[in-house]
Amino acid sequence: MKRMLIAIVCLIVLSPLYAGASLFGSDAPKDTDEITPLQYASLLGLRDIDPALFRQKLLPLIEEAMKDGKITVEECKNIEKAAGNVAPAFLAAAKAPRLQDSIAETLDKAKAGGKDLGAKLEDTLNNQLPQLLDDAMNLFREQMRQYDKETPQAPTSL
Repeated sequence: MKRMLIAIVCLIVLSPLYAGASLFGSDAPKDTDEITPLQYASLLGLRDIDPALFRQKLLPLIEEAMKDGKITVEECKNIEKAAGNVAPAFLAAAKAPRLQDSIAETLDKAKAGGKDLGAKLEDTLNNQLPQLLDDAMNLFREQMRQYDKETPQAPTSL
């Protein structure tokens, strides 16, 4: 019984849900407080979700809010209201490949293709180069024989 009573008292005293605030004061930021770095990143992420909405509606609000060098919680709430429901656009953007990923994938394919091309060229040269050299030497010998037949040597005198 004592243990249960102590547990209930601890839950009541320590539970921020019951008290509405922590032991050190309210956890909720004031409207005049600056937003967190994560909130700044989230605002920037809206640019990737819906670029047209971002440029037309949100960017003017962000520029207005940033006149004093920071965005407050209240200004962030206004920007969130202007953004509306971004869930469908978020899902579409999450599924779509990013440009950076496409570029990286293309570069990887090009590198692999270059390695394959180099290997094929090496194999071709290793297999066909000796035959090409033999053919060139045979052609050279034949040309030399033709030249020798056309220009006979002068007789030597003894």
